[in-house]
Amino acid sequence: MENSELKQKIADYLAENPNEHLRTLAEVFAVPEREIAAAYALSVKVPVGDFAEVWNAAAAWEGAMFYVDHGDVIVEYSGKLPKGEIMFDGTMLNLEPGPFGGHVYLENLDAVYLIKKTLYGTESLSVMFYNTAGASMFGLFAGRDGRRKIIPSVRDSFEELWQKYSVRGKLR
Repeated sequence: MENSELKQKIADYLAENPNEHLRTLAEVFAVPEREIAAAYALSVKVPVGDFAEVWNAAAAWEGAMFYVDHGDVIVEYSGKLPKGEIMFDGTMLNLEPGPFGGHVYLENLDAVYLIKKTLYGTESLSVMFYNTAGASMFGLFAGRDGRRKIIPSVRDSFEELWQKYSVRGKLR
């Protein structure tokens, strides 16, 4: 399906079903979720080579939610993310030790998108990471305060990334 055609189908579908997640849209249109992110009206593509920069920007946020959805399980971790360092000739992001840690293997990372969406009347800002098959590896969502509103400083940082990559995309 051509990107402009998919973009219109997504817009039409969301007009009737505004609270659908990207994964659901991928199922509805029988395309990898990465294609939904690419065609979604409020998305900005980030160069894969900027992965560590974007991760570490999110690690500086007051709060974030690390989100993994692999069909059979959804895992959410809310809190402060650890900083990461690229290691082993650029093949892995090693996260600092702490309550949330580990490694992100980068060989299969194919696309990164900043996404703005409203779900159930609530603003959602995320950074989504996709593998070479087009499936979601994980997402980072902007942290919220006790009233379930996005923390203002987190929104500001996300908007800085949005502006940076929006401008970069227009120059290509």
